Amino acid sequence: MGLLEDITNSIIKYLTESIRRFSAFVFLVYAVGVVIGTKVALTGNAEFERLAWLIPVLLALLSYLYTEVAIVFFLLFALFMLLL
Repeated sequence: MGLLEDITNSIIKYLTESIRRFSAFVFLVYAVGVVIGTKVALTGNAEFERLAWLIPVLLALLSYLYTEVAIVFFLLFALFMLLL
């Protein structure tokens, strides 16, 4: 029974860490896209530009630090992609 529990725990740990890193990566890529997009669009609204890149970076940091937040973001992202 101990070996099966160890294998299950290692699989769960690997999956949750992978989801956490993937969610952080998605938000960082999104943040880079927003920064480039706002620079190209040249809206002139500095407050919008600051929020547009700050929010995804903070979400990436949250999802990297907290596994539960990353799993929620991953599930929302997957659901969004399925409905798109």
